[in-house]
Parts: sequence; C-alpha cells; structure tokens
Amino acid sequence: MKDTKKRILKGALAVFNEKGYANTRLQDIAEHLGMSVGNLAYHYRNQLEMLEAIFIHFQDRHTFMVGELGKAPIFENLDEFLSQFFKLQQEYLFFFIDMLEIIRSSDEVSRRYQEQIRQLDLLLELILEMNKARGALTWSAASSVADLAILWRRNLNAWPSQRMIEKKQTNDFQAFRNSSWAVIMPYFTDVAIEEYQNLASFPGKKPLFSRN
Repeated sequence: MKDTKKRILKGALAVFNEKGYANTRLQDIAEHLGMSVGNLAYHYRNQLEMLEAIFIHFQDRHTFMVGELGKAPIFENLDEFLSQFFKLQQEYLFFFIDMLEIIRSSDEVSRRYQEQIRQLDLLLELILEMNKARGALTWSAASSVADLAILWRRNLNAWPSQRMIEKKQTNDFQAFRNSSWAVIMPYFTDVAIEEYQNLASFPGKKPLFSRN
C-alpha cells in the first residue's frame, strides 16, 4: 500500500474512533489530515471505502491472535490473549462501539465480521474443551460448550459498548480482564483456582478478584 493511503487510513481510524463512524464526514478526515477533500477522494471516494480497507487490517490482526492462542490455550496464554485483544480493541474501538451501524452499511464488512465471529467461537470452544480435558474446568453433561463459547465471545466484543452505556471508561484493562475471566470462573476446578491466582504474580499484573 502506498504511503499516502496508509496515512489516510491511519487518519480515518483516528477520526472514526473519536467521532464514531456514522458521525464522520469526509471533510472531518480531510481536516484531520490537512488535505483537501478532493485529494482525499482521489484515493478513497468515501468513508465506506476507508472502512472496508481498515476492517481488512483489523481482521488480519485478529486472525493472527486467534491462531497463536489456539496453539496452546492454557491459562497463562489465555491471559496474554486477553491483553492483546484489549489492545486491539482500543486501537479499533469504533468497530466495537458502532458495529451494528457498520454491518448495516457494508455487506463486505458484514460478511467478514460473520467469519470473524465463527472463528472466535471455535477458538473459545477449543479453550473450554482443552481446559476441561486437563482438569482445569468442569461442567455438567447438560451444559453446551457452544453456548458458553458464544456467551464468552459476546462478553469480549460487547464490553466497550456496555461500558459507554454505563458511563464508564473503556480503557480500563483490569475491568475488561476481570469481566472476561468471570465468564468461565463458575466452572473452575481446584487446578484452575491455583493457576488463576498465580496469574497475579506475573510482572505488571494486578491481583485478580477471587471467586469467593
């Protein structure tokens, strides 16, 4: 990609995050970049073209993270995944805040987002199954792994928008981390409790809340 297009997408991302996708005009992006609207439109005709280009970069990053965690979904790696997911979420915050409006405006993004949802659901199912197999999680035979994975994914993706609705900060990693772990905490065995508590001893990590 040419440097000018990279600069435009970087600027568009900043404005989308600040103003929201639906509230952003081409003029807003041009002013942020110090470009004329005509020069901007030469590279990207409208906000939709920028949105679709940005989403491809976002999805590539997301796919890489999912693939890395899938190699060894133990608690230590899961905690690191949450950290990386949060950083990605902060970088592309408007996707998580405005996703319904976005998928209504772009069939391409809608299709790609459905792929991303399925990818994340499968990863979370894998995490649950593998940690059950090693004795870290347990649940009754009546419980659906697929349903729990979907609940977990919804928790991850909807966290920023819910925080905004509640008038709370979206950049509080500890709150995000606790919220994510809380989804599977009811299924912890003694093995999981010990591993979970040890996560707080990692450099730079704050104590995690207790299940009790």
